[in-house]
Amino acid sequence: MIVRLAWRNIWRNQRRTILTILAVLFACFFLLVQQGMDRGADAEQIRFMVSLFTGAMQVQREGYLENPSLRRSFMVGREFLDRLRADDGVTGCAPRIETQGLVAREGQSLGTALFGIDPSREQGTSTILSRVTEGRCFLAADASEIVVGHVLLANLGGRIGDTVVVLTQGFDGAFADRRFRIVGTIKTGSTEFDGTVVLLPLRSFQEMLAMEGKVTAIAVTVRDIHEIRKVRDHIAAALAGTGLVVPTWEEIMPDVKQSKDLNEWGGRLFLVILMIVVGFGILNTILMSVTERFGEFGILLAVGMPQCLLVSVVFIETIFILFLGMLAGNLLALPINAWIEAHPIRLTGEWAFSMEQYGYQPIIPSTTRPSIFLWIDAAIAGITLLLAAYPLIRVWRLEPLKGIRHT
Repeated sequence: MIVRLAWRNIWRNQRRTILTILAVLFACFFLLVQQGMDRGADAEQIRFMVSLFTGAMQVQREGYLENPSLRRSFMVGREFLDRLRADDGVTGCAPRIETQGLVAREGQSLGTALFGIDPSREQGTSTILSRVTEGRCFLAADASEIVVGHVLLANLGGRIGDTVVVLTQGFDGAFADRRFRIVGTIKTGSTEFDGTVVLLPLRSFQEMLAMEGKVTAIAVTVRDIHEIRKVRDHIAAALAGTGLVVPTWEEIMPDVKQSKDLNEWGGRLFLVILMIVVGFGILNTILMSVTERFGEFGILLAVGMPQCLLVSVVFIETIFILFLGMLAGNLLALPINAWIEAHPIRLTGEWAFSMEQYGYQPIIPSTTRPSIFLWIDAAIAGITLLLAAYPLIRVWRLEPLKGIRHT
């Protein structure tokens, strides 16, 4: 009876009820689409960053992340890599050597970040080799060829086909140098990276550094970026007791993590402000609905209706309005988010060029992850019910005689 009474009450003033439902619908729809695009953009950016070169996580010697050194390298073989690749969540793994050094050409030298990579492994792990815009990549891990950032090549005043000398400190502490021929250039969009990066064949670099069979890190990519922590825990458990750790991209690239967190907090602040505004709008409607029925409520209380029963009716009315509005908002937002997820909005012109220059993908994606829908629905319902406590308290404190005399 209480549920039927609440349902009939909300339709006694159809215009007001429909306007309130539309307010909830708009808030729910707008927030779901906005958050879907925002979280989709975050996920796409993370996917782009980790797949470009860093990897979703890396296997390293304990302490290497805090103090990178060739002394913190470790032995790795095909069997070890196959064990990592056997995890269901892992899509690729690539051994690497990373250190600092110099590249010299005709009396000019520049500081560089040297990366020894295996091209056959990198093709299934990162997209860095697809960024070779001029020339080609070295074809074997033991070649005497290198690929450099296009900005670095310009700063050296060289061109593809030139021979340069790479100088660095080897594993034994002695200076190591070797001649390499530049066969290609990389353009990632990051001026800092393109101005320092040098990719060398892994086995050639190991020989140069006296590090036969050793690497400083193994980059690991995963099937789903939302499962990074789960996959990391599996790998860390398998490597327990070996002195190896598995930092994720958040630890390897803290600046990217901070940028992501800042964007999330900005989005949450916007959500809270909008939901409070919508909540007060709904509160106003509920308060008007309750206040104009004080006379009716006074009569009900006078004939013996329990106070708690009357409050329950008003509360159920609020629940009905919330449910109808959120249901409609979810049903409208879901296909929109699904369509944008399947067909991301691609930016063009100067805006796209600017984003690419900063290393961002010039697209606006979305996502239909259930957690977003649950979070938005819970937030709207929570704020609305919290604000609706005021009219419910007024009904609870209403006295029969005051209610009858209310005008």
